[in-house]
Amino acid sequence: MARNRQTKKRSASRQRDQQKSLDQNTMSTLSTEGRTSDGALSSDVPESEQGTGTELTSVAGSDEYGMTSVSSASAAHGRDDPESDMSDGVSTFAAPSEYPSVLTTYRSEQPYMTDRDLDMASTRSLTEQDLDYRWIHGRRYCGTYYMPNDEYEQCRLSLLHRTFLEIFGGELCTAPIHNPQKVLDVGTGIGEWAMAFSDRYPACEVIGTDISAIQPTSVPANCFFEIDDAELEWEREADSFDLVHMRDLMGAFRDWPWIYRQAYKVLKPGGWLEISDFDNSGSGVKSIVANFPPDSDMHTLAEHLVIAANKSGRQRNLHHVNPVFLTDAGFVDVKITEHVIPINIEANEGKLWLIACVDGMEALTLRLLTKYMGWEAQKLKEACYNVARDISRIARDPVKSKGLNIKVRVMIGRKPTGPRPNRETPSKRAGDVERRPEDVARENGE
Repeated sequence: MARNRQTKKRSASRQRDQQKSLDQNTMSTLSTEGRTSDGALSSDVPESEQGTGTELTSVAGSDEYGMTSVSSASAAHGRDDPESDMSDGVSTFAAPSEYPSVLTTYRSEQPYMTDRDLDMASTRSLTEQDLDYRWIHGRRYCGTYYMPNDEYEQCRLSLLHRTFLEIFGGELCTAPIHNPQKVLDVGTGIGEWAMAFSDRYPACEVIGTDISAIQPTSVPANCFFEIDDAELEWEREADSFDLVHMRDLMGAFRDWPWIYRQAYKVLKPGGWLEISDFDNSGSGVKSIVANFPPDSDMHTLAEHLVIAANKSGRQRNLHHVNPVFLTDAGFVDVKITEHVIPINIEANEGKLWLIACVDGMEALTLRLLTKYMGWEAQKLKEACYNVARDISRIARDPVKSKGLNIKVRVMIGRKPTGPRPNRETPSKRAGDVERRPEDVARENGE
């Protein structure tokens, strides 16, 4: 039987100038001094080579996407906790953060109570101090999840949200939903998708869940955030959601087929499941890696990241975007589509993804490689800096960047309105990837 969960819900009216404030406050992980998140220089690059800006700012070029670089704060004091110290399960969360301040609504805040919500007091017993936050090598993490949840990561997640909007032409999902009444966003992160969906469908109740309390408290009245671990039994009403949405959760779960069965259980008959993720192991990524010099840290990092993720039990590839998993769970009308992002600074989605990629090198590798591959934290941060510098140079090169791309794969499936269908034979299972003509052209560098 699954363990009992504590959940935290937050709801309030959203300030309409939130996006404007975000644009003015979003920051870059790599500062104008080329420093890492803990304030130390990310490499021993001579000052003459560091210059006044970073490779990141040269990719962005301006504040067009709210990417205003700022200087990092001083180095962490006593926060470089070894991974081995986490085995006792005691939270080592320390506040306040020494990171540069960002938009207030994107900080973790304690739940608040109103008279209207007194009947929900039992769901509001969880405070930030109760969460399993740990400082490791200058970054803040929640539980055993490999990605940090600090302010730097929250800003990167905001960039990824904008990237997805560019990819999908401003649409929030690809599933053919109509007049949704209740939607679940699993792994909501900073909650931007859930808030945007709430704004677009004001009559729909939108619930965003995550293991970290990093969502805003100023949100649309029909939007709710809960602290919830999706790897535990989903204690939600069966047949109650029109859409279960999951995005950018590669490496988050050990047992994806189990996750899909839980989603099937809570969806209404006729409801949809949608999963979106970047393809980090396809031909596009291999072409990008091939452009790095043979002695580049990129090759070692890429190899070690795959090994470390496998050792952790949570693969970092697209094995979960597998139609067999959905058909086995009972879904029908399963379809996979691919969207191609050109890796150059001319396309909006390409530029946004590049900034998020450069900013995310340290976040992506730091915990996994220091724990499973024996990397020293400072050496890893130096390698991440070097890789970020190289990838931005490749993206700016009109010759090397031609034809380079990264793909986004989207999988949807519908819960049938009638009895659960019999399991199909493998030859009849869905899974053909739909590719738009414009994506084929981009993939061929046309």
